[in-house]
Amino acid sequence: MLENDDFLGTVVVFSKVDCINSLKAKMLLRDLDINYIDVSLDKEEGALIELEKFVSGKVITPHIFFNERHIEGYQGLLEITKNEKEFESIIELIKMNKSPESAPHLALIDEKILQQKNRKDENQNNGNESDARRLHKEWIPTEYDKLVSMMRKANLIKDNRVSVTKTYRNSFKGEDFVSWIVRTKKIRRGEALELGQELVEKHFSEQFSKDGTVTFDPEMYYQLVDEGDSGPLNSGRPPTGDFTKNVGEFNELLRQLIEPIYDHILNEDRTRVHIERLEDNTDFKHYAALMREAVNLEIEHSTIEERLAFFTNCYNMQLLHITFKCGIPQTIWQRRRYHYSVYYKIGEHRYSLQSIFNGILRGNKKGYGMLWKPFGKEDQRRPFIIPDGEPLVHFAINTYMVTTPPIRAYSSKNVMEEMHKQAQELLESDSVLRIDSKKQIIHLSRLFKVYSHDFGSTTEAVLEWIIDAMKAGQKRDNLIKIYYLGKYTISYLSVDYTLNIIRDELL
Repeated sequence: MLENDDFLGTVVVFSKVDCINSLKAKMLLRDLDINYIDVSLDKEEGALIELEKFVSGKVITPHIFFNERHIEGYQGLLEITKNEKEFESIIELIKMNKSPESAPHLALIDEKILQQKNRKDENQNNGNESDARRLHKEWIPTEYDKLVSMMRKANLIKDNRVSVTKTYRNSFKGEDFVSWIVRTKKIRRGEALELGQELVEKHFSEQFSKDGTVTFDPEMYYQLVDEGDSGPLNSGRPPTGDFTKNVGEFNELLRQLIEPIYDHILNEDRTRVHIERLEDNTDFKHYAALMREAVNLEIEHSTIEERLAFFTNCYNMQLLHITFKCGIPQTIWQRRRYHYSVYYKIGEHRYSLQSIFNGILRGNKKGYGMLWKPFGKEDQRRPFIIPDGEPLVHFAINTYMVTTPPIRAYSSKNVMEEMHKQAQELLESDSVLRIDSKKQIIHLSRLFKVYSHDFGSTTEAVLEWIIDAMKAGQKRDNLIKIYYLGKYTISYLSVDYTLNIIRDELL
């Protein structure tokens, strides 16, 4: 990791607000702890004229300058960072040399350089670390944090039922850990026992034993420290403030990031998730970094379509983010915790999965089994709800089950058309709607029963909504004929509650 507060030179990124590769380039620099000056071609007067001095032909962002050394595009930057020798020479360039006259010059760049110098002088005078550096040190995960994450993915940390009346929640058995770490890391049992001792001292708050000692024992169970109040899922490094606060523009960047993530982790019909493929996925790392910037979003200035697209994308990715970080849920209580207790901070407010789904997307309606609406009368998130809710979200949300709709990314500009098209495709499937014309039976997905009020106040209203949503064809004609004859029976299709998470074999 690099920290260039003390470097003499300057790194400058010429970017555009809606450019996904500009975002990726800045995220990559940030991952490497390289401070940079962001020059937006959309906002900074004279920026394009200055850049055209170094670029021939059409300008395609980003353009990155390490002093006078010019790198074109995100892929160009990525390739150079992979070439250790060349990258070290570039770092040495900005470390030892001030930005020369042959490098880009703008009033904004000069102003930022002066601000960085003043900040460095102030820190030296105070004899203290900068806030950003101190926060970064606190953010860096330890080796054992990663080990705990691996244990979750290996299903070692779970609710262990030891008798009819006793369950050790969020725990692991010592022997299971020893066997797993010996097998996966090829270490001796004695080393595994030492690692177990250090692990429980660092991460596990309770030892379930008769004597209450803190010695690691393979025959005992250990419980993870409660993470319920660990803060937002998108916390960590402080946001840079370099990215757009407009929800529509932010969602476009988000959409372009998550589409390749879905291509990498979803199966062919886009309904099942290979969750472990997120481990070394660069786009997922960029996504996590981008969501830290969501705390600066101005939700109050967004349109209904922008909120519909953004919060749908956010819900689907947040569910995967939770599963990746916390592990595949083993019980209904774990699933409930994921939906109610883990949250992102967006703008000035917290959003769990249920508050996004039931509060925002469904128009502040009570969820299944809930006794009250997500947002009370004084809740400051109420102005952001989708008025009356949008029924089409039921065909866009990852239900966490194998019967989930295909998982896709949605644009702010065309979200209604995209959701409607997906609904039409699903309504053509017998898994959502099956018509038995001979017996006059209409078989419906159970979502039309559980969430019937989202589609209409009566069965007739629900069927009319379905007819209006369907595309023209024989199936729609058959439904219309049965409906208007009025001699039909409604039956609800069975539900497969199996999780749609696929566990790749651990290497």
